[in-house]
Amino acid sequence: STADVDAPDAFSYESLAVASPAADETLCNIEGVLNVSLALSPALQSGHQVQAYFDGAPLDTAGLSFQLQEVYRGEHNLQAEVVDETGKVLIRSQPSRFYVQQTSLRRPQAATP
Repeated sequence: STADVDAPDAFSYESLAVASPAADETLCNIEGVLNVSLALSPALQSGHQVQAYFDGAPLDTAGLSFQLQEVYRGEHNLQAEVVDETGKVLIRSQPSRFYVQQTSLRRPQAATP
């Protein structure tokens, strides 16, 4: 009997969120490099993949933490989802908005007399 075997689609994730950067966080002087970490519960299952989006564009990410290059000042959005082998979205995070500020590079000025 196969009645006691869990169907593959019986599994479901409880939560997926962008853990870092925090929502509405303002990041200063990251020099274009952003470290992202996602919180997924329960753990990522075999065969499932994380797909993340930065400002709406899909990222080539390989898991729940990754680094983005060339993140410049302004308002940005991150969102993530977990898809199964067929590409079906199993869970999607809320969009997370954050800000990057870049202070100008101040070169030491000659002291005015």
